[in-house]
Amino acid sequence: MKSTEGDSGRQLALTAGYFAVLTAITAGIFAVINTLLEQSNYLGAGILFVVLLIIIIYLTSRISKLQVAKSIKKLSENLPSWELLYEHNENGQAIFRDVSSLIDAVGKAYPIKVKISRKEGRLEMMEAQWLFVENGIVHASNVDQVSLGPDNSGNYSYFAEPYHYLVIVNSRGHHHASRFLFDGTKKSDTNSNFHMAWYGLVPPTNAQ
Repeated sequence: MKSTEGDSGRQLALTAGYFAVLTAITAGIFAVINTLLEQSNYLGAGILFVVLLIIIIYLTSRISKLQVAKSIKKLSENLPSWELLYEHNENGQAIFRDVSSLIDAVGKAYPIKVKISRKEGRLEMMEAQWLFVENGIVHASNVDQVSLGPDNSGNYSYFAEPYHYLVIVNSRGHHHASRFLFDGTKKSDTNSNFHMAWYGLVPPTNAQ
């Protein structure tokens, strides 16, 4: 916060400096122009007037750029960003914060994503389409995935016999998956436990 206030103060000081320089130069050149006009030196007065216009255009453009930069910076500081709200191990034990931060974000309708850590460093990022909070536990589901995985070369591809992959996870580490063939036949169910991290697209702390 102090850094932001410092940057804002420097921008204000710089803008004020440009205005002061512009005012001083304008006053000085107008004084010289008046003198030249009194001496009937119209050519000299015209040249100085053109120079004054160039200086005014340059300094006002600098001031405008500063104002635009300030506005963009202020806007970007108030845009929401993805923030780690809660993390737990495969047994549901908290690693980062407690579940209340996640529950609060769900209650405010912020978008949520869940990072699921599997074996051998494999990560999955699941978009939480439906969210439920019950008895202090957050449940999230996703029904959009079609079966896929790494082939022998390590590239991901869809399975030869594709199926719908429906997932429900919760903030205690539980992971339930149901698989349905395209004709609606149920293929299998699995229940597992994974290390998960829950992220929310939330506004900056000072804007909440």
